[in-house]
Amino acid sequence: MRIKHRGFVLMELVIALAILAALSIGLISVIRSQAQSKQLAIAANQLVDFTNATEQYVKNEYNTILSSAGTTSPVVISVANLQAAGLLPASYPNANVFGQVPTGRSRKASGNTLETLVIYTGGVALSQSDLDELAGLAAQQGVAGGSVGSADTTRAVGFLGAWSMPLSNFAISPGAGRAAANVSYTNEARSDTALHRQAIPGRPELNRMSTSIDMANNSIDNGGRIAAQDVDAANGMQANQIAIGKSVFGALPYAYETVQINSGLTFRVAAGTKELAAFQSDGSSIFRGNLYADSVNATGISRAADLIASNTVQGQDVFANNWFRSRGNGGWYSEQYGGGWHMTDTTWIRAYGDKNIYTGGEIRGGAVTAEGRLQANELKLNRIESEGASCSETGLNARSSQGALLSCTLGQWKSGGGISTTIVTGARSAGCSLSSYATCPVGTLVVGGGYMWNQNCNGKEEYQFTSFDRPWGNAGWEARVQQALVTAYAICVPY
Repeated sequence: MRIKHRGFVLMELVIALAILAALSIGLISVIRSQAQSKQLAIAANQLVDFTNATEQYVKNEYNTILSSAGTTSPVVISVANLQAAGLLPASYPNANVFGQVPTGRSRKASGNTLETLVIYTGGVALSQSDLDELAGLAAQQGVAGGSVGSADTTRAVGFLGAWSMPLSNFAISPGAGRAAANVSYTNEARSDTALHRQAIPGRPELNRMSTSIDMANNSIDNGGRIAAQDVDAANGMQANQIAIGKSVFGALPYAYETVQINSGLTFRVAAGTKELAAFQSDGSSIFRGNLYADSVNATGISRAADLIASNTVQGQDVFANNWFRSRGNGGWYSEQYGGGWHMTDTTWIRAYGDKNIYTGGEIRGGAVTAEGRLQANELKLNRIESEGASCSETGLNARSSQGALLSCTLGQWKSGGGISTTIVTGARSAGCSLSSYATCPVGTLVVGGGYMWNQNCNGKEEYQFTSFDRPWGNAGWEARVQQALVTAYAICVPY
């Protein structure tokens, strides 16, 4: 005899399902927590990268930012700014994995001090625990991470309360749940007083000596250019075996001359035993052989033959008894104002730099062409014609002997009063229920039209009705009446 235990089996099944559901919920929670932690780790790396790039950007552009920032009106630094400066790759996203968009905000905290905050806006608002985890991960990488929490949405607070900044100083209110970071590059970071071998953007003083330097009788080799107020060379000064004797600076009246010589002495330039030039203390200069110069600037130059310069000749005035000639595409050029005259072909004399031409006198020519607008206070037409006379070119203007304006319209001089219309009649329709067309003359447009009834086809008026009575394109009229013959006409005006 079998005893059925259905109630006990059902209870066992319910217990098993409850245990399985509890395990599933726990497993899902673990998986979800791991996924969230991975996202927070990615967001922390993004915060670190953006903060480091912002810090370097502030270092590079410190003086520029300092001159533009206010105490509550910061300079805003975006992802695009950092990418343009080469501090972030082009692939860097505009928002983090939670859709929050970062900006750096740098304000003037005092006279020469900047205070910079990295703050995120928009996207998903994170819980305080997620914000703390994100800031802690950033702190492990050396970035002062923080957040805007729900407890106080008016301040950005660092991890474990390490720092706090009022958001009103940075002109932003992103709301709770947003990541932040404190960029600690201020004027304290500018206290470096060591002499640097390399240029630091915005820090020229790091490459500048503020006291005398004692070389202990050592040399400076491979220098480019040395600029100094005074050079005291006890054993003379040499440059490519050219020795220059010295006189005491200030002993002569021209304090800013490049080379000074005492009265009665001559400064000579020689190649071996051959003298090339001599500069005498009385102001005379002697050159042996030919003289080549990029430019010559003199009060007066006398030359029996040609004067040839490979570059420029300068003077207060230049006179030509005959032609003033230029070769190539050059001409006359005003260096101060950037304009002049030149020719680049055999037809046109051109104004260099498309400069305007101004004269209080008269400009006269066979024809004057304006490719743009022609402006004048008054316009006088010297050509006198008679209305109705023939003309050669449509669009020409003249005047009558009484001064009325005449226009050349379709081969005739016509006055400008009113609109001249022409009515053109077409051919009668070729058959019953066929169209008749009237075509406007060339140079005119249709502005109206109609038709004239000619003949019935079957004598029954009830079968007659108008099918078409309309413009035919822009230059004609079409008319059609069912069971009748018609003739179309068009009203045309010149254009």
